[in-house]
Amino acid sequence: MALLNRNGERNKEARSGKGDGGDQVAEVIVFRRRKAILRMARYSLLKKVIGITALIFVLFSFIFGFMTIKGEDMAPAVRDGDIVLFFRLGREYDPSDLLVYEHDGEKYIGRVAAASGTSLGKSEKGVLLINGRIHPPQKKNGLFYDTYARSKIGYPFTLQAGEYFVLGDRRDGAKDSRDFGPVMKDDIKGKVFSVIRKKNI
Repeated sequence: MALLNRNGERNKEARSGKGDGGDQVAEVIVFRRRKAILRMARYSLLKKVIGITALIFVLFSFIFGFMTIKGEDMAPAVRDGDIVLFFRLGREYDPSDLLVYEHDGEKYIGRVAAASGTSLGKSEKGVLLINGRIHPPQKKNGLFYDTYARSKIGYPFTLQAGEYFVLGDRRDGAKDSRDFGPVMKDDIKGKVFSVIRKKNI
C-alpha cells in the first residue's frame, strides 16, 4: 500500500505539473513577463524623454529665448554673467521695456527710450532730447548724470514705423542706438521677462 501511495503521489505531481519541470517552466514564464514589463517601461521612459526634449526645443526656438550677458551695459539692473529670459512672440514694445536685439550679427540688450513717431535731438551741450525735452538723468553712485547724444548719428530725426531708440542703462559706457541708430522691429529678438543672477548659479 505504501508503494502504491507513493506512486499515486508521484502520479498526482506529474499530472498537476508541480514537479521540477513544471517549476522551471513557471520560472521562465515569470522571467519573460518581467523582461517584457521592463522593456515596456524603458520604451515609455524613452518616449517621455523625447517628448520633453522636443517640447523644450520648440519652446526655446520659437516662443522663448535666453542670453548670457557680457559686459555691464545694463548695470545695475543686469550684470555681466547674468542670464536673461525673453519672450519672442511680442511685436509691440513700449518705453522702458527691456529688449534683446541684434545689430551686425551681434546680440545686445537695452531699454526702449523712444518708439515710432518720437523726435530725437540734442541740446547745445550735447544732452539727448526726446520730443524736445531732456531725457531723464541717470542715477549713479548717488549722483545724477545726463544722457549725452553721440556724434555717430545725425540729429534731429524722427523715428519711423517699426523703429525704436534703445539705450543701455549704463549711459557712459553702453553701446546702443546713440552709436548705430534706431533698432528695427525685425532685429528685436524679444522682450526680457526674467533675469537669473550669476551669483545664484
